[in-house]
Amino acid sequence: MQTNMKLADLRYNFAQLEEDYKELLSDQFWGFEVPATWYYAIEKLLKKSKWDAEKNNAFVVFDQIKEKFGGLRAYYHTKEGSNEHAWNIIDENIAYCEAIVDHTCSKCGVMGTDMKETRGWISLLCPACFKEVTKCVT
Repeated sequence: MQTNMKLADLRYNFAQLEEDYKELLSDQFWGFEVPATWYYAIEKLLKKSKWDAEKNNAFVVFDQIKEKFGGLRAYYHTKEGSNEHAWNIIDENIAYCEAIVDHTCSKCGVMGTDMKETRGWISLLCPACFKEVTKCVT
């Protein structure tokens, strides 16, 4: 997922996501605590969650969306009026976006299947970024 957008622009777009999808975010939501390169996965999660609320009565409120141990974590609760399958629908949306993140370099945003995991602060990097980061460490 090479993009022409700069990472700073993506940070601005996260603020816009908060505005556009505020009905899906709890009052205590602190913002997206994820790498800027995950923007498109987070946007997809919110779009699909909004669609499912409208079409499938799966009303979700996200309490926190963050990076932890190099992966996506989304903590949420359902609203009153959600159907009995809401948890499954939302979990499927999250799993789909976790799969996107698991194949996205957290530094440059390129997508691929050969991501490398760093030690210490765990993050997934493409081979080029991994080489650059580990060169700085050694």
